Amino acid sequence: PILMTGTSPSDYDARFLARNNAAPGTDAAKESKKKVLEEEKTKEWMKDKGTLGHVSKTDVTRPRALLATPTLGVTEDDLERKQRASLWKARLHIDQGYQAANALVEIWRTAPPGSGKAPPIVQQHLLKLFKCLGLSVSKETGEMECKGDSLQAILKMSKGCTFVSRLLEQALLPPSAVQALLPTALQVAVNPPSVDADTDQRLFMSIGRVAATLPQLHPRTLVKLVEAVQTEYALSSQPRMECVHAILRRGTVMAANDASFAPQW
Repeated sequence: PILMTGTSPSDYDARFLARNNAAPGTDAAKESKKKVLEEEKTKEWMKDKGTLGHVSKTDVTRPRALLATPTLGVTEDDLERKQRASLWKARLHIDQGYQAANALVEIWRTAPPGSGKAPPIVQQHLLKLFKCLGLSVSKETGEMECKGDSLQAILKMSKGCTFVSRLLEQALLPPSAVQALLPTALQVAVNPPSVDADTDQRLFMSIGRVAATLPQLHPRTLVKLVEAVQTEYALSSQPRMECVHAILRRGTVMAANDASFAPQW
C-alpha cells in the first residue's frame, strides 16, 4: 500500500489513485471526463481536416496513452541510409588496413637482415590490421577469432577482395590470425560473386594456396574450410574448383599422417 501522508497533490501515484478511485462529481472525475471530450474533439478535427497523421495528446499522468502513440516504421530511405553507412564503414576499414599493411611491408623491407626479431612498432600495425578485419582474441578460449560482419562488408567490394588477397599473398598476418581468417573469408566469398571475375579469381587462388601450404594447419581450421564450401557456388568457376581441390587434397594428406584426424575427415 502507498502511504498518502506527506504527498503532494501533483505526485504521480496520488493522481493515479485519485483518478481510479474517484467518485462521480469529484475533481478527478471531472478531469477524466474533460480528457475524453478533448480526445473526441481531436478526432473530429482530424476527420474534418483530413489529416494523414495522428495528433497525440501528451500527458505524464497517462503513460499508457504515451505507449499507444503510433511510431513511424522503417522506410526505404532508412534502409538506404544504413546500407550507405555500412559501405562507408567498410571503405574506412579497407583504407586503414592498407595503411597498416603498407607500414608493415616498409618495416620488414628496412629491417636489418638477420635480426630475427620484429620491431616493437610491428605490433601496433598488426593490431590495427586485426581491427579492420574483425580479428580479435576470444576471452573464453584465448584463441584468435574472426567476426563475419566486418569481413562480409569488406569482401562485397573489389577493393576489399584485393586487399585480403594481398594480405594472403604477402604473408603479412601471423599464422594464428590466418587460420582464423581463412574459414570466415571463404564462407563469405563462396556466395554468388559481387565483384569482377579477375578479382574473384585472385581471392580464391590466394585462399587455396595458403590452405595448401600453411605449415601446421590446425585440423579444426581444415574442417571449417570444408564446411564453408558446402554450396553449389563453390564450383561455379575454375579458380573456385581449384581452391576446393587444394583444401580436399590437404585434408587427405593430413588424414593419412594423423590417425586421430582420419575418422573426423
